Amino acid sequence: MVDIVLAEERLGRHDVRAAAWVASNLAAVSKAVTSAESAAPLSVEMLCEWHRTLMTGSPVPERYVGVIRGEQGWIGGSSPLDAHLVTPPPAELPALLDDR
Repeated sequence: MVDIVLAEERLGRHDVRAAAWVASNLAAVSKAVTSAESAAPLSVEMLCEWHRTLMTGSPVPERYVGVIRGEQGWIGGSSPLDAHLVTPPPAELPALLDDR
């Protein structure tokens, strides 16, 4: 817990990756709660900003941080056939993300 607080304040050892990532997660949740308390409507830009905060210090390649991916992927499993989640094809994203 001490390492997390130090990571949040950018103090102490900077080689404590897990603590830094937990601090980034807490910062992302704080941003989300603050945004929800404002009357601003949820937007793709807001989600991308939260994602940038959330992924600070993560091992995820920078090209995937804070953006809508332009390629289809999956989470879990060794292929899309046994995955826990398969993302939609990129061509379908604009319609799926347009919440009007």
